[in-house]
Amino acid sequence: ALEREMRSGRDVSSLESAQPVFEFLTQGQEHYFNNLHEFDPPEPGLETFAAGVYVRRYQITAWALAIATAALLVWGGWFSGMLPGKRQTEIQARQAFIASTPAGGRGGGRQPMRH
Repeated sequence: ALEREMRSGRDVSSLESAQPVFEFLTQGQEHYFNNLHEFDPPEPGLETFAAGVYVRRYQITAWALAIATAALLVWGGWFSGMLPGKRQTEIQARQAFIASTPAGGRGGGRQPMRH
């Protein structure tokens, strides 16, 4: 608007340029928002997917670490016998057997029979 008024020889701060500047700005803005400011979604494809992954890389990394941590905790709980099920029963049976043998299963008990 400033350049337009300078080319027409009017001072921008004068009253005679107020109406043309106002019309130019309001009509120009209306034209921009009604005609030029349109969103066209990108075509789906590998580049679009890669861009989305790049934008969300921190969230994806956080979710991947959380899932890996949860999987390791469940696996560790199962392996150590903390979770209910067959594995816990096996570990408890082994501990009971070791506790029932003389010297706690460290060799000081009965000797195997020899033929």
